[in-house]
Formats: sequence, C-alpha cells, structure tokens
Amino acid sequence: MYGVIFISLSILALLGDATTLASDGTFRSAPELFNQVYTIHVDYQEHSFPFAYVLMTHRNQLLYSDVLNHIKETVSLEFLGISLCNIKYCISDFEPAILGAHI
Repeated sequence: MYGVIFISLSILALLGDATTLASDGTFRSAPELFNQVYTIHVDYQEHSFPFAYVLMTHRNQLLYSDVLNHIKETVSLEFLGISLCNIKYCISDFEPAILGAHI
C-alpha cells in the first residue's frame, strides 16, 4: 500500500497565504497500477491551483493519513519557510476514509 506524491514547487509558495485547501480523487484516470489519482488544490486570491497529485494504490484511512502527513512534513520543512498556520478550511467530498484521516 503506497502513494506516489507530486508537489508543484511553483504553487508551494502560495501555501503561506492560503486559507483553504480542496481535495478530491478520481478513479477513471488512474494509471493501471493505481486505484486513484488524488489531487489537492490551494485557493489563492479567489482562484484554485493544483498543489499536489498523489497516485494511490488504495483508498483507506491509513494511506490518506500517511500521504497527508508526508505532505504536511514536506511543506513545513525549515528550509522551505512555509507555514500552514493560515489554513482554516479543508474541503473534500464525503468519503469516510479521507474524513477520518488524522494529520
């Protein structure tokens, strides 16, 4: 069970000012070895920008938690100087696995 994470470094800079993240998964466009493509978007100045794409082999709470925590740790690294403190809202569809993920 694993996820392959792709993060946009150009959009990464917007995270410091963003207040909302939105995420969703799609299954039809997932490559053959994966169950879904999970995307995370950052809202910035009334526009939504794709921030991360994750190829996931499963859709369960443990993998969502691992992926989200890894992204959180990556963007919070000291050398990037980016804080997620301004994030107040996370928007997602009603999927129990993502709603129960712990970050």
